[in-house]
Amino acid sequence: MVSVIGGAVLVICAFYYGIEKSRSEKDSLLLIEALYSFVLHIGQQIETFRTPLPKIYEEYFNEHLEKEGFLEALCERDLFEALLTIRHKLPKDVFLQMESFSRSIGGGYEKEQTDLCGYTAKRLEESMLERRELLGSRLKMYRLLPLLLALCVVILLL
Repeated sequence: MVSVIGGAVLVICAFYYGIEKSRSEKDSLLLIEALYSFVLHIGQQIETFRTPLPKIYEEYFNEHLEKEGFLEALCERDLFEALLTIRHKLPKDVFLQMESFSRSIGGGYEKEQTDLCGYTAKRLEESMLERRELLGSRLKMYRLLPLLLALCVVILLL
């Protein structure tokens, strides 16, 4: 009886692990999309209105970035520090791209800044599209693999 309950607990934990991993993957994609929108907004504000960065940071709003605490850290500190608040949720390549962007933005003329925003947005878009293509298969894998592994272990132990 105890082994059946233990097996059920193992299967339930594996199921919830898969669900949590799927949710994490979706959140990561949403975060990349939000950063893409943010970089485009910066570029548009600089090109169209020549708005200084602190004012752009204060006026920008994105629900997902707000929920993550990114916008609050952005207004209180700077872009790099705000990126550190969401580092654990970003893929490494996206974080490194945004880190490079955060260190370069605000350090040149208007044309250089808009070119930097365009380049960064293009790289984020490529990453976003790549992850979107893989999302379906990854979600299936995250939901099924832990569950099947747990069921195999339960069958072998019973």
